[in-house]
Amino acid sequence: MVGAWTGEGSKIVTQVTCRGAPKQMFLVMDCSISKDGVETSAHQRIGWDPQAKQIRSWTFDSAGGFGEARGFDGCVAGVLASVTCAHVGLEDANLVSNHPHGSAQKEALYMRDRVMPAMEDVREVADRLEKLVADDLWPLPKYSEMLFIK
Repeated sequence: MVGAWTGEGSKIVTQVTCRGAPKQMFLVMDCSISKDGVETSAHQRIGWDPQAKQIRSWTFDSAGGFGEARGFDGCVAGVLASVTCAHVGLEDANLVSNHPHGSAQKEALYMRDRVMPAMEDVREVADRLEKLVADDLWPLPKYSEMLFIK
């Protein structure tokens, strides 16, 4: 989970960094999203609570919001950051100004080479997130449920 990620589109830039805090007792995650010159950010600390014997996290955003999570929920933040980066890539691929003009063949090749891989990136991280979130908190039907609808 330690590292840095950047997702860049033509209008959106997402940057995520995760590092160990001093003495390596916590992970510190910072995320910023800039769209059309407006930036929003969040800061999160993730660590082990020895009394409760579980992961615990605290999140603060640039709008003054804050939250706390216990257990595995705090680890969802890294996957959410990946979703955001993948979403930025898909948004950029879908911008009309980025699509080739002139022929259906060029458009088809662009869809194959740029849009479909960006969709796959979003799907891959969404699948990871779906596995982390409890069934009663996931608002959409899960893939396995869609396959076996009665």
